[in-house]
Amino acid sequence: MPVLKTPPTYQHRSVKEWLKLAARGTVLLPNFQRSFVWKPPQTAHYLHALLENRPTGIFLVLQAEDPLPFECRRLHGSGTGFASADDSVMGDRELILDGQQRLTSLWGALTGAAPKRYLVGVNDLIGGDDEVKEVAWRSHSWSNPRKMCRENWVPTDVLWTGPSVSTGDARGAMKQQGPDITQWCREAVGDAWTDLYETVARLRERLVIAPRLQYCLLSKDTERDTAIDIFINVNRSAIKLKEVDIAVAIAAADHKVDLRQEIEGYLTRSTEVRHYFNRAPQKAISEVAEWMLKVGCLKVGDNPYPDGLPPSATHYPSSVKHLCGPGGVGATGNGSGEGGKAAAVRLRQMEDDLDAALRFVAVRGGATKRTLASWPPVHVVAALQEDVRQAGSALERETERLLSAYVWRSFVTERYSKLANARLLEDFRALREYLRGLAAWKASGGAKPKLSAPVFDSHEYSIPGIPQLRRAGWIGTGSRLGKAIAAVAMQGKTLDWVTGEPLDPARIRDLEVSGRLERRHVFPPALFEADVGRDITVGLNGVLLPKGSFEPCDPADLTATITRQQPDLDPLELGARVESHRVRWVTLARDGAAPSFRYDRYLEERARVLATRIAELTTY
Repeated sequence: MPVLKTPPTYQHRSVKEWLKLAARGTVLLPNFQRSFVWKPPQTAHYLHALLENRPTGIFLVLQAEDPLPFECRRLHGSGTGFASADDSVMGDRELILDGQQRLTSLWGALTGAAPKRYLVGVNDLIGGDDEVKEVAWRSHSWSNPRKMCRENWVPTDVLWTGPSVSTGDARGAMKQQGPDITQWCREAVGDAWTDLYETVARLRERLVIAPRLQYCLLSKDTERDTAIDIFINVNRSAIKLKEVDIAVAIAAADHKVDLRQEIEGYLTRSTEVRHYFNRAPQKAISEVAEWMLKVGCLKVGDNPYPDGLPPSATHYPSSVKHLCGPGGVGATGNGSGEGGKAAAVRLRQMEDDLDAALRFVAVRGGATKRTLASWPPVHVVAALQEDVRQAGSALERETERLLSAYVWRSFVTERYSKLANARLLEDFRALREYLRGLAAWKASGGAKPKLSAPVFDSHEYSIPGIPQLRRAGWIGTGSRLGKAIAAVAMQGKTLDWVTGEPLDPARIRDLEVSGRLERRHVFPPALFEADVGRDITVGLNGVLLPKGSFEPCDPADLTATITRQQPDLDPLELGARVESHRVRWVTLARDGAAPSFRYDRYLEERARVLATRIAELTTY
């Protein structure tokens, strides 16, 4: 365990002092810190605690001087544009190792840089009763001082007494700081503003001036590795940090690689990855990092791990070393020396391999996060891309057949329902060995290699038949087999029932992004109101269609319902569109039968059709 050369000191300063230092650029965040993740309720609770003079925790600060030991950034939203900002500040800086969520919350709430506007609710603002009832949040459009005052609210951004700022909110727009207390009080009550001013000023004193926020200061002679070790252990003990965040810290400390910035660039460059992670880029960074680290675990090929590692958090440090060392790349992705260049190449290759894997599963029904039946095969397919390239064009169709069957078996069997990480490594090793054997066989002839990947053991991991498919869960929930049913149904030229447009991966993604992708019941719930025990939320009763394309109806009335919108539509053409989803058109006819009887007939027939197709897709 690294030992501190100089014992830490414990000091305190007001909220006002903290924010002035942040505005000047003296207080910074190391880039290995995760992004700001607090939700509005957490920020509101923190502000309320300060107003009530309750303990709120201690900051951990590393004193540093140029050149800084880590690549750093300003607080979220505290970019250029401050009246007193000085980007050329020299001398001592303070790097926040613990407390960035609290400090960033203060910055956003008091300067107005947060996506929401925070308000302090008191008993009687006009009457001078400033006892705080709650702290709430609204959109920035809620800005009428008179209305706020009548309802006993004071926005926190009028309590800031620091320099005027011009800063970006979370949506990238520019927002000028709101009025000061005097101006706000005048706008709220007019000429009789002085009494109101005294009440609001007391709130400012309680939130901005009086609270003394304690911090533990590590001396600037603290070595970089020691600071990282302290950062990791402090956050781990507080149960705030994921293993992937620790891995990012290790990459920054040991290899000078800013993985967050690298992945932020990847999210901008890639046309694939954005469809599988949080739409907010800052929240997606940790998720993408975790996928990269899992693929890296499989690909670790140096001593003492020549055959890869299970892609678990325990092995993320080895994955970081594989991806980022020796040497490293700088914050811009440009390393110095051969080691740095090699790390940069590996990271770019990882991006390309992950994109290739996502394209591969997209055309197999997994075009988005919500339609992807299972994530493990993505990691294996990405890790195998190097061997696919080495196999060359002569084996392109063979390798595609192999990986396609592997992906479908991953979707429809129980192979990864337990011990997924260990089983991923087993299948990766077997598939890699087989691909290399194929390349050798193609080059020199002889006997074709034998495939021994456990996922292809149909006795151990059986392909679902009609009974299993009938029990599969809904296509829009966490049911792996339910999602797999939707994926299988989308194979081939699947069509929109109303317009006849192809529902290819690009179209599915567009619908998902716009919120118009619907998991529709073929037999709608209204048909079974009297049949209390009937479960219709099963995978076989679901299809993917554009939302609102037609009203739910008895499927026997589908022709009449859709032709009201498309009067010239040939019923035979509509039947072809329906059958493109592997729904037998004839099973939807009424034939004088009750809905329950028709529904059972439909389920049995669709299960038979899908079972046949699944058997084809999973065969190699």
